[in-house]
Amino acid sequence: MKHLVFFVALFLTAPLFAYDGDMDTYHEFKEDLSLARDGYIACLNMAMESANESTEGSLEGWFSLRDKGGARSWMQLDFEAPDLKFLKMEEIPYGFKLKGSHGAYKIDVEIRVVTRDTDIFYDVKYNKASNAAGKEIFGEVFRNDRVVFYDESSPCKRKSVTCINEYARGTMGK
Repeated sequence: MKHLVFFVALFLTAPLFAYDGDMDTYHEFKEDLSLARDGYIACLNMAMESANESTEGSLEGWFSLRDKGGARSWMQLDFEAPDLKFLKMEEIPYGFKLKGSHGAYKIDVEIRVVTRDTDIFYDVKYNKASNAAGKEIFGEVFRNDRVVFYDESSPCKRKSVTCINEYARGTMGK
C-alpha cells in the first residue's frame, strides 16, 4: 500500500517538474529576431540623427539623404549583421531579409524599413517558406506601433522609403 501511495503521489507531481523545451525554442528564436531588429534600428536611428544635425533638428537632412539614395545599404548605415544562431540575414535595399528555422518556426521574409517623420515602420513581405508559427512570432517582434498611412494620390506612397511633414513629402530613394 505504501508503494501505491508513493507512485500515485509521484504521478500527480510529475507534471510540476515537466520540461517544456518548446518554450526554450520560442525564446531562442525570438531572441534571434530581436537581435536582427535592434541592431539595424540602432544604426538607422544614428544615421537619422547624424543627417538631421546639419539641418538643426528638422527632418530635411534625413529626407534629403534618403532622396539621394543614402542610408540604402548596410555600408551606408555602418551596420554589420549580428551573429544569429538560427537565422541568416541578408542585405536588401533599405532593409534586410531573414531566413531560417528553429523547431516549429520557419521564416523567410523581406523587411523594408521605412520612416514616416521620425517613426520607423516595417514593410514586410513573407515568402513561401514561412509558416504560420514563424509569421506569428515574427509579428510579435516586428510590430508596427500603429497603422502606416499611405495615400497613393499624395507624395507619400506605399513604396516611399521616407515621408515627412505629415505625409506631405515622400521619396522613393534611389
